Amino acid sequence: MKVLRHATAIGLALAGAPALGERLPFDGGERASTPSLATDPARGLVLTWQTRDDAGAALRYALLDANGRELRRGVVAQGSDWFVNWADFPSLVVLDNNDWVTYWLQKSAPDTYAYDLRVTRSTNGGGRWSEPLTPHDDATPTEHGFATLLAAGGARVQLLWLDGRHSLGAATDHAAGHTDEEGPMSLRGAVLDWHDRILEPAELDARSCSCCQTDAARIGKRTLVVYRDRSDAQVRDIALVERDAKGIWSSPQIVHADGWKVTACPVNGPAIAANGKTALIAWPTLADGPMSIRYVVREGGTNSPMRELEVGTEVSGRVDASAAANGGFAVSWLSAGKTGGVLKLATLDAGGKLLQVRDVAALEPGRSTGHPRLMWYRGAHYLTWTESTGAGNTRIAIERIAP
Repeated sequence: MKVLRHATAIGLALAGAPALGERLPFDGGERASTPSLATDPARGLVLTWQTRDDAGAALRYALLDANGRELRRGVVAQGSDWFVNWADFPSLVVLDNNDWVTYWLQKSAPDTYAYDLRVTRSTNGGGRWSEPLTPHDDATPTEHGFATLLAAGGARVQLLWLDGRHSLGAATDHAAGHTDEEGPMSLRGAVLDWHDRILEPAELDARSCSCCQTDAARIGKRTLVVYRDRSDAQVRDIALVERDAKGIWSSPQIVHADGWKVTACPVNGPAIAANGKTALIAWPTLADGPMSIRYVVREGGTNSPMRELEVGTEVSGRVDASAAANGGFAVSWLSAGKTGGVLKLATLDAGGKLLQVRDVAALEPGRSTGHPRLMWYRGAHYLTWTESTGAGNTRIAIERIAP
């Protein structure tokens, strides 16, 4: 197994790293959490997040300009029967026709992990939202989440999610807060068209990890989807399925044979980003002892040798990836320093060569940080995450980092 390590390069990069990025002023309200980012070429940077109060939860959005100035904000939806979770949370995608599509998670039964995806569309940049629909038709009181939305041409959106219909009636050892495993989960997909019709429903993998994030990217007319697989022997390595220009899905293939065998879901999925004809796939693993942040560059259906960004007992994972300058990529992840958690950002060139690693922010350890999200927009990196403000309250943090 060919492995390229960046330990020396990381040390040199940190030694000469610039100051932390610019913290953008943003008030998402009390008990604000689960932020995510999307880019609208015609309007700006779109931030979504959830808030909670005694009456329930709400999904909100704000439109920001290239300087991080808030242009406007609004409420997508709100309800008293939502599932709000640090690891499984909404995102928004801007389609090729500039429609916005987003979703939330709504309980379908009293069981903790019985919830459905509820998908909605705005054709005017958040001014009005369509009646929500559910892309899965199994009607089982099971888990449907960890979704990814991807523009699929025109007004079409590719939906991908983890689906628990096969777990109905199975024994569960799903611990509170998405930390352990339940019955068999599957990876499923469907396409939502302009008329909000659900097209091309498909089961892409009949056995996946139950609570690790999914991600997807588009290269030309091909769609690449990454997720954490689950073999019969409880090996949970990162897998990829690909949809070609004719709409045919490939069989699952392992991105790299880490051989991580674990009986419970680690709640630590992969990320993928595309830039031109190349994609970068990043993921965390404990296969060889301490946590490792690994990645490959994929071009023309072939993966580069696996490389590592950081290895150590202090590494937490929760990766995200985005495009970057000059055809390159960026990867973010959580680690730890002398006084607590650290959010890190690595930049790489188009071939996957490490250019720089920076400590972006000091964070509290644990779930209160949520899953930081990374976006490249008009020549800068944007990172957003959840911060604790004490007494059970949280707020949204956004930072802009120059290349």
